[in-house]
Amino acid sequence: MQQAKGPGSEEEPVWPIPVQKFIIAMLFCMAIVMIWSFLESASGWTIFWRAVICAVILQAAYFAGVLVLVAKRKRRRQAKATKHQETAPINPPADMKS
Repeated sequence: MQQAKGPGSEEEPVWPIPVQKFIIAMLFCMAIVMIWSFLESASGWTIFWRAVICAVILQAAYFAGVLVLVAKRKRRRQAKATKHQETAPINPPADMKS
């Protein structure tokens, strides 16, 4: 299975988990929380609020994951730019050539 690539990059994946798969996994996780709450004989409002809290935690984790990936990509690009500047040949001005 191929991962989506960002524009202009050949090796950097955009995100390891497509958004659609994340949404399906999030709904599955919320269903597990709701079933667990139901089996625990919780009230309807308790089940609802547990599902909401579960969704908020999952969304926050997804957001944090995206921030980490953006920070890593920025560091990689800065490292590549620095490496390119260090290895780029310095051409002397035309007057100084012998």
